[in-house]
Amino acid sequence: MNQPKKVAEDDAQADDISHHIHSRWKDLIQEGQMLVFGPDQILFYQGHFPSGVFVLGKGKLALEKVDGGVLNSDVVEGEHKPIIGLDYLLTQSPYPFTAKTLTKSEVCFISKSLIFNYLSQDKV
Repeated sequence: MNQPKKVAEDDAQADDISHHIHSRWKDLIQEGQMLVFGPDQILFYQGHFPSGVFVLGKGKLALEKVDGGVLNSDVVEGEHKPIIGLDYLLTQSPYPFTAKTLTKSEVCFISKSLIFNYLSQDKV
């Protein structure tokens, strides 16, 4: 099934912005806020809108989603430096899951204003 033209254009624009953000990732991480969370702390809740993105440096997170009263959970480890929340920030969508630490975790938080400042400087 074909996507409506507007949705396809929005997806293409989000992909372009995402690519540009990744090209400036080193700069963004240097200016981001390094945070340390103990076990069982919440980074954000399902249904909340993103105020930035998280890069997991060390530790483990559970991405928990309640769907129809059933809790589903995926574990994310810092070994690969996963970026959490960028897609939802770019599409201005609420998080579909809650992010909770399973172990002591080091996270770099990059605020929406910092990301948008870089985009505006680069005229993206």
